[in-house]
Amino acid sequence: MHKWLLAHRHFAVVALASAIMTLPPQAWFLNAGVRKMSSHAGQRPSLWSVAGQIWKPAIGPAWRL
Repeated sequence: MHKWLLAHRHFAVVALASAIMTLPPQAWFLNAGVRKMSSHAGQRPSLWSVAGQIWKPAIGPAWRL
């Protein structure tokens, strides 16, 4: 039984490492077909103003968890 646990640990690490190594190239390949978009003209709002607008509506779904 002890050998099985050792093998399970080893292969779990190998599986995690291979997933970490293969997912970014897969995502890059999938994003290759996405068209580029130009940025819109105008003034960009600050991060804090956007966060101030969305924090109250975002709390509702969080309380339902």
